[in-house]
Amino acid sequence: MATITTRSGKGSPLTNTEVDDNFTNLNTDKLETSGGTLTGDLSFGDDDKAIFGAGSDLQIYHSGIHSYVDDAGTGDLRLRGNAGVYLGKYTGESMVDAIADGAVTLYYDNAAKLATTSTGIQVTGEVRAENDRFIGGRETASAPTFAFHDDTDTGMFNIASNNLGFATAGLERMRLDSSGNLRVGVGNTFEPTMQFTNSGRVVGNPGFTFNGDLDTGMFNPSTQGTIAFSNNGSESMRIDSSGNVGIGNTSPSTLGNLTADNLVVGTTGGDNGMTIVSGTVGTGRIAFADSGDTLSGRIVYDHNGNYMYFGTAGSSERMRIDSSGNVILSNGLTENVFNTVTALDPTNGGIQYKTLSANTTFTDSLSNGESMTLRLEGGATYTVTYPTMTWISASGNVVPTLNGTKDTLVFWKENSTLYGAYVGYGA
Repeated sequence: MATITTRSGKGSPLTNTEVDDNFTNLNTDKLETSGGTLTGDLSFGDDDKAIFGAGSDLQIYHSGIHSYVDDAGTGDLRLRGNAGVYLGKYTGESMVDAIADGAVTLYYDNAAKLATTSTGIQVTGEVRAENDRFIGGRETASAPTFAFHDDTDTGMFNIASNNLGFATAGLERMRLDSSGNLRVGVGNTFEPTMQFTNSGRVVGNPGFTFNGDLDTGMFNPSTQGTIAFSNNGSESMRIDSSGNVGIGNTSPSTLGNLTADNLVVGTTGGDNGMTIVSGTVGTGRIAFADSGDTLSGRIVYDHNGNYMYFGTAGSSERMRIDSSGNVILSNGLTENVFNTVTALDPTNGGIQYKTLSANTTFTDSLSNGESMTLRLEGGATYTVTYPTMTWISASGNVVPTLNGTKDTLVFWKENSTLYGAYVGYGA
C-alpha cells in the first residue's frame, strides 16, 4: 500500500519534495496509461469485458456460465501462430491442431479423425453424409474419384453424364450406363451386360446380355424356376423348373413320354434334328448309364470305318451296321439289307432286301442247316426264276405268286433239299 505524507491542522504546506514523493508512492502499484508491466493477475467480474479497439471491436469476457471471445467489429477474427495454432481442453486434450506449412488435424475425444495432407484429406473412421451427398470430380479409370490410399488406380469414377465406372489396375472393368444396364469387361465389342429394362424378364430384353446385342442372352421368362436363352429377340432354349431342357421348344416337360423329356429338340412344326460332329477318324457316341453301371449301353458311329454299332451290358457290342449296309449281329449272323447279288447265300445276310429292276434268276448257295429271309420289291413287274426246290404252302409244292409290294420269302436247306415258303407282303 502507498504511504502519503500529510499536515495535520493548518500547519505549513507540503514541500515540493513531499508532494513528489506522495505521487511516486501513489503510482507504485498502478499502470500508466502509456503502458507498463503487471506483476499480478488482472481480474474481471462476470460480464465485465476486456475491450479492444476504438469501436469496442474485440471483447473478452465471462458471462458467469460461458466464456466468450467476440469480434463485434467489421473485420475478421484471426488467430495466428508462428509454428502453429492449437485448440484444446484446459486439461491438455487436443481438439484442433493447425501446424504452419503442414497438416490441420481435427480430434474427437482427443483422437485424431480428420487431417489435411499435401494431396487432400485423410479420415480415420467412417464418413457419413446424412440426408446429403458426396460430390467428386469426373476423373478417369487410371485415377478414379473414389479410390484407396494404397491402391489409387482402383475404385469408382464418373465416365460421362449418367454413366458410372469401376476400375482395377487403372482399367475400366465394369460400367453402369444411363439405361441402368450393368456392363462387365468394358472395352470388348460385345462386353457382357446385365440388363434391367422390363426387369430383364422379356425375351427381347434378357437380363444377362451383351452390349451392342441386347436382344441376345439369358433371362427368366416370368416363370419361377426357369432359365431361358434368346437369340435376336426369339427364345432358342430353356431349362424348366423340372430341369428338362428344350431346344427350340418352350415346354419340354409337356411333350411326349414324360420319361423321355429331359432333352426335347424342336417343335411340332417343320423338320427338326440333332447332329453329333466328330473327327474323320473319331467316333460319335450316345451312352446310357445307371447307378450301378456307368456304361450300360451305347450307340457309336465310327467315322474311320464308317460303321455304326450298338452295345449293351457295358462294353459288349451287340449289333453293327457296316459301310455296305450289312447288319452284323453279335452271334455272327449278317443281315444284308440292300444285297444286290442273286445267289441265295446267307453269308451275304440272314435278312436280305432286293429291289428288282429286271427279270431275275436266283441260284442256290445254301448249305445244310442254313436259312435266310428274302424281301423282294418289284416281284410282280419282273419274272423271278428260282432254283430247284420244294415249296411249302397250303396248296402244296406250288411256286407262289408275288404281289410286288415287299414280298417276303424264307429259304432253308435240309440235307441237300432246298425248301421255300411265302410269308406275305407289305411293310
